[in-house]
Amino acid sequence: MSELSYNTTSSVIESWERLKRIKNYQEVAGVTVFQRLFEKCPQARVLFGFPIDIDTNSSELLQSKRFLTHAAHMMDMMDAALSMFLGPDMDMLHEIIDELADKHRRYGVTAPMFPILGEGFLLALETHLGESFFDNKMKEAWKEAYSLLSCEMINAMSK
Repeated sequence: MSELSYNTTSSVIESWERLKRIKNYQEVAGVTVFQRLFEKCPQARVLFGFPIDIDTNSSELLQSKRFLTHAAHMMDMMDAALSMFLGPDMDMLHEIIDELADKHRRYGVTAPMFPILGEGFLLALETHLGESFFDNKMKEAWKEAYSLLSCEMINAMSK
């Protein structure tokens, strides 16, 4: 896996740590990520046990314990991945990515879903941190970091 520059790493860490200061950030930001995924990729709704035609703004979805749990879990997984990705635990990250890739392949997750999920992360960061903080420099840093992580996951899924 390629390494990120110091500036890119700093931007990603700074914005992620600020996001984590938001009360219930896992649920709050996770809902934004999953809403984007469900809007742009309706078949993902079915993978998570929802009808393909469920309204992504409906209380049925947004108040669903299953939806909120998945949203929070996704944010926890990203937090763990970033901790390893941006820290000294790259070997452990590769092992975890291999395990996650195997699970996600069995669930029916496909490679085209990853860029949409990336859009969701960018939207969540911009929405919850504000455009004045989450500027173009930070957005580009996140695109680079997410691209590396998602490419690793996609490659592991194709093994």
